[in-house]
Amino acid sequence: MVRSSSAPKREEVPMKFTTFHVPPVINTKNVSSTYLRSENQTIWARNVAANAQRKRTAEEAFTGKEKAPPTDGAPGSKTLVIHPGSRWLKIGMAADVFPVQVPNVIARRRRTGVPRELVFSNGVIKPASERNAPTSDVREKAGEYEMPFTERTAGIRSSLLARMKFYKLQALPHGSSDAARYNASVKPTTISEHNDASRAEWLGTSLNPIGNEQFFVGNKALLLGEPAESSFTLKWPLRGNSLNTCDYDSAQEIISDIETIWSTALLEELDIPRSRYKRKQELNVILVIPDHFDRFYVRELANVLLVQMGFAQICVQQESLCAAFGAGLSTACVVDIGAVKTSIACVDEGQVVPDTRITLDLGGDDITEYLYYLLKGINFPHKNCQLSETTDWNILTRLKKQMCSLSEVVTSSIQVSIDLTQAKSQTDVALNLYDFHVRKPDQDTEQHTMQVYDEPVVAAMVCPEHFRQLHH
Repeated sequence: MVRSSSAPKREEVPMKFTTFHVPPVINTKNVSSTYLRSENQTIWARNVAANAQRKRTAEEAFTGKEKAPPTDGAPGSKTLVIHPGSRWLKIGMAADVFPVQVPNVIARRRRTGVPRELVFSNGVIKPASERNAPTSDVREKAGEYEMPFTERTAGIRSSLLARMKFYKLQALPHGSSDAARYNASVKPTTISEHNDASRAEWLGTSLNPIGNEQFFVGNKALLLGEPAESSFTLKWPLRGNSLNTCDYDSAQEIISDIETIWSTALLEELDIPRSRYKRKQELNVILVIPDHFDRFYVRELANVLLVQMGFAQICVQQESLCAAFGAGLSTACVVDIGAVKTSIACVDEGQVVPDTRITLDLGGDDITEYLYYLLKGINFPHKNCQLSETTDWNILTRLKKQMCSLSEVVTSSIQVSIDLTQAKSQTDVALNLYDFHVRKPDQDTEQHTMQVYDEPVVAAMVCPEHFRQLHH
């Protein structure tokens, strides 16, 4: 019997897992070699050691006596990391587990003249009731490319309703109307100052007057309840990927505020005086910049660190690369949702791929603004709320963090405590109650109760069509 010939073997060409060249196994003859087995043998470590040796030799020749080489501490103990953003400044030593977060804002005393009105960028297309009465030409031009606020919001609500039907959830046909009726009838509860455990120590009040201070930085700047009445001007020097040129007259004024914020944060938060990095030059600095960076932006910030503040060395790295390295990854897709922008970039083998960088002019501040208009549609209890006021903006930001969610299904969770175990279930798209406090300087605290229906989910589902084409 003739046996059938076996089928020919398939030749498969394996795909490379990575584009990085993997060095082959070292020859067994040199198995005792220590080549590239430690970081001290890299070209960067050898260059640092050579520079230190040349500097030490020059000092010995100048002074005529030999000095002992300095002993370095733990890795990262002399390296400072600065990550500036539109709303927050993250700063700390490289050896620290978590950085210190400081509001990236400064309040300077106004010298003379009429105070300059700060520019508030409305990213969301306002409802018709919130706009000023436009002329006929403006109305015709706006009608060409803008849809009414209610129509765009109705599109999001219809999409949410379809998802609720898919998950077989019951929708209330008059949920927003019931919430508006409840919010119109509810009255706030007044809490006296001595009974408010979370009261703020406002600056510029009768109990806490301002002395001869010329500026306040970070949280102290936000504690100025009425900056204009205290002859102070509140400014945010950075916005997105560039400097905030809307609120300043010159770039040098912005750079001066940035240096003041950084040096004050180093002194008050990290207890690092100026002499440690200005005269002694003991610290190096790593500056974290956006993925889509501007040369002018990087040049000016590097000039602040090296020339004005006097750091010894600087290293500039992109946000996505630092995030990937911090997570211990060499390949990742990094999505960064900031205050005024959202950036997306892919990191491959320790490098940011330039063609994958995407920046959207949409951030957390836009969601806060959109939530404000949605809450006003259901009779927001805080009637005098203004987006341009710092205290009101902080209230809306806390409400956004407390309420907004993309979960429209019924969620159930088990909460385990020391003495009992209890189950909790909640439907996000329902008539839910929320409490918030309104704190103003020289006024009693007001506790408001608010009822919402689908506004938290609709605010989180905001789409780019709700924002102007010329955003920020």
